[in-house]
Amino acid sequence: MESIASRTSSQELSREIMGNNFLGVEEVVEHFGISLVQEELAKIAEVPFFEATLQECKDSHVLFLGVPVNRVGNPLTVNYFRDMFPADSPRFWAYQDSRYDRERFATEETCELRWYLLRKSILDESRPLDYKEQNYLLQENEYRERAIVYIFCELLMFRARSELLFKDDWVWCTDVDSDGSQVRVGRPLVSEGLYVSLGFGGHYVHHPLGLIPARKEVRSNFKD
Repeated sequence: MESIASRTSSQELSREIMGNNFLGVEEVVEHFGISLVQEELAKIAEVPFFEATLQECKDSHVLFLGVPVNRVGNPLTVNYFRDMFPADSPRFWAYQDSRYDRERFATEETCELRWYLLRKSILDESRPLDYKEQNYLLQENEYRERAIVYIFCELLMFRARSELLFKDDWVWCTDVDSDGSQVRVGRPLVSEGLYVSLGFGGHYVHHPLGLIPARKEVRSNFKD
């Protein structure tokens, strides 16, 4: 595990504010077997959010470190994580012969090496709306994320904190499949595992698809 000495004061302050909703270098290293070199640690030394933003989001969001590759350079893709958790929780619903096996969002997309501030649950007011209508709910400092980011956060949060996110729900992602349909992820039936699904451009009749916004980076959360 990375030494606690590698934490910066910015990260310490963020951890203090966010509590269990902070997943930093140590959690990524321990639960995903990641190794970060000094250049990478320097890149993510500062948490790029105002302290006031973290105070506002401390109960509703997760602040986590995204990492693109493992210690031997293999990309941390959707398919990588599906193979990493083939049977044990937080397993995927299907981990063999899935429809998305060869889709770019599953084979190539990774998180960036940076901090993410992601809401933990779907906005209730987004449930009756389709994908395009939900975009009008996004604030100026918010945006919608890709499937890999939601999945990375979900798996790390469960491994580190034993907490399942967006359970009993579907989340619309920005990714599209090779047919141009939006990708969605979720746990509509918690016991069956994490779903990654394709198709449907509006509503899914049994489980309305919702919006989980992420906050845009601003700057370090040091006090002025």
